[in-house]
Amino acid sequence: MAYSDDDDLLLQISFADLARLSGDDTGSAIDYDRISEARRNSDALIDSFLSGRYMLPLESVPEIIRTISIDLTVYFLHEYRYRDSMIPTAIVALRVNSERVLSMIQKGDLVLFESNSNPPEIITNKTGYKIFKGNKTDVFFS
Repeated sequence: MAYSDDDDLLLQISFADLARLSGDDTGSAIDYDRISEARRNSDALIDSFLSGRYMLPLESVPEIIRTISIDLTVYFLHEYRYRDSMIPTAIVALRVNSERVLSMIQKGDLVLFESNSNPPEIITNKTGYKIFKGNKTDVFFS
């Protein structure tokens, strides 16, 4: 499941600009395959941050994840378009800020779902129980 769609992109960027970013210098035709590739790259990056904390795919897409998906898709389209030159600083900032927020989600500093909703299961390797065999705990309690 994609975290954003073409309509979401067109709310953030004009048709002509999106067409140019996808490879049409005239700005008249959008290459939807290229946009889909950029979105797959975006969503794969998002999943790499979320996979250690949430069960994927997410049942519902929080607004912050949809926004990050749009920003990263725009970034990856610029990366394609400007592959032989510098990507504009404002576009690079989209990726940097997106990764910063994703890192905060990964660490648990930001939570994707409100406590009154049914969040997906949070994955952890901490059970709260320690199992010791024999008298190995004696070194701690003597």
